[in-house]
Amino acid sequence: MTGKYLRLIQANCSDTDVFDFDPTNPKWDSRSKKIGHLIRFSFPSAQKEMVQDLSLRNPERPEVTDLAVGVINYIGWDGAPGDQVELGTRISFQNKAILQEALLSLTNEMPIIEAQFVIYDYDFHAKSFFKRFYTIKDPIKFIIPDGRPVDLSEDPEYDKKPTLFYFGGILAPIGENQKVGYAFSATGPKFTREIGESRTAEMLTLFE
Repeated sequence: MTGKYLRLIQANCSDTDVFDFDPTNPKWDSRSKKIGHLIRFSFPSAQKEMVQDLSLRNPERPEVTDLAVGVINYIGWDGAPGDQVELGTRISFQNKAILQEALLSLTNEMPIIEAQFVIYDYDFHAKSFFKRFYTIKDPIKFIIPDGRPVDLSEDPEYDKKPTLFYFGGILAPIGENQKVGYAFSATGPKFTREIGESRTAEMLTLFE
């Protein structure tokens, strides 16, 4: 069931420091930053998939570079399998075009999305980053509920480098036997939780 007293995740991530991640630099204070990588985002029914055109340093292992399709600046989820996921990201012009082509090609059906992501947080006691919220292995299936159009910026953010475009929206997890992982510290236990449930078109129309 949904957490009664606390949302499982409600993270505002840095969408600028993710590109300047350098814990060896004494002038770069990473301790207050959450870092979010959007690893994969695809539309199977439209045969469209965003390209991994961003190279981002892995906060747990800064010597390693990970590929991503975007950076996450916000994610929220209450914690019950059927709870909606709030997502805000920054993506490249190329991936914006892929997103537009995919969504506009699906005129008679709700677009099914497959996504992989990871949110990193900083453990002040262990003095290290850890995976706070993440897809474990396979992508998670989502659908955009009817009447909930995505928010996609037509103009880039010129004051930030690289040049990226905002993309965000509400995603409803669908399907069964899907799990996400989460933790609250670098040294504490790691947890898993079911995400997604079967939904009919009628349920999705009324989904709030």
